[in-house]
Formats: sequence, C-alpha cells, structure tokens
Amino acid sequence: TFLIELLKKSDYDLRRLESIEIDESQFTSYRAGNSDPIPVIYQSGYLTIKGYDERFRIYRLGFPNDEVKYGFLNSLIPYYTSLSGEENTFHIRHFVSELEEGDTDAFLQRMKVFFSSIPYELHESTERHYQAVFYLVFRLLGQFIDAEVRSANGRADAVVKTEKFIYVFEFK
Repeated sequence: TFLIELLKKSDYDLRRLESIEIDESQFTSYRAGNSDPIPVIYQSGYLTIKGYDERFRIYRLGFPNDEVKYGFLNSLIPYYTSLSGEENTFHIRHFVSELEEGDTDAFLQRMKVFFSSIPYELHESTERHYQAVFYLVFRLLGQFIDAEVRSANGRADAVVKTEKFIYVFEFK
C-alpha cells in the first residue's frame, strides 16, 4: 500500500518502468520523505540491476522476469481502477480477443465500461492517471504498446500492435 500510494502521490509515469536508469546515490534514497518511488520498488525486489555503464556510473534497472513484472502490474490495477482481480481477468481476456479479431466496436464499448467503473473518488484530473490505467491494461494483455509515439505529424498517446492490426490511441 505504501508503494502504491507513493506511485500515485508522485504522479509517477508507470511507462518509465520499462527503461530505468539511475545513479548510485538513488539506491539509498528510499527513506521517508523522498517522492521517488524507484528506490522503494528496487528495495522491494520488483526491480533488479540489468546493466551498468562504467563510464557514466549509471545503473539500468528492470523487472527480473515476466512473472515479477506481471505480478507487480496486476497488483496495481485495483488501486488505479478499484476493480477486483476477477473483474480484471474478465476484461483483459475479452480485450485481447477483440483486438486480435479487429472488433474495435466491441473493444471500445468494453473500454468505456471499464473506465466508467472507476469510482469518481479515484478520478484524477490528469491525463497521466488514465494513461497509467491504459498502460497497465495493455501490459497485462501481453500486447506490445508504445506510449507517447512521436512522428512527423505529431504525437500519439499510445500505439498497440497485434499480429494483424495496429491501433493508435489519443486520450482526451
């Protein structure tokens, strides 16, 4: 609970968990009062050292394996959406099928139901909260998602690729 509250309070961009680089001093900055959740996530064992740049003395962190990664992300969903694990599994299973089949109407309807199930007390006024929920959903789907994708024509909030389809999402 402490870690999740720290993530939410710091408005941490969960998408950054895919590629984290820190210096040595950040390993010890997990004490009370620090708003950076990365040292706490590392000290909790959710992140491990994946590499080290000797020249710049920078550590690259990542999830030790998929089991830890998906366990961590799955544990966050109820705090960002207030849905139970059983409800998450139901939606995620259907999200996967709908995207793979190209059934965008059913997917969008389910997405509306999913987001409307978030109690108003949990609503954040920032786009980042909804991006975090969206990111968590798609990471749990096991789909490939790129966020904040830049192109010559602008920026897309998220791009999801399946075997047959590519979906571009813009949050408003």
